[in-house]
Amino acid sequence: KFVFFSIHNCDKHPEVPLMEIKYCTEKFLQDSGINHIIIRLCGFMQGLIGQYAVPILEEKSVWG
Repeated sequence: KFVFFSIHNCDKHPEVPLMEIKYCTEKFLQDSGINHIIIRLCGFMQGLIGQYAVPILEEKSVWG
């Protein structure tokens, strides 16, 4: 079985390139006949990049 990790509500935001790619991949899998499961994850860790990783790499303060 093919497991694909997608994004919650990706079908509702086609203007965002990553969301469009995820949704198109979901459609491809559904039409392909491949035994698969799609798991739509929420963005609970999304803040890690902008709030922590970037400031650390730029040697700036990190606020929690």
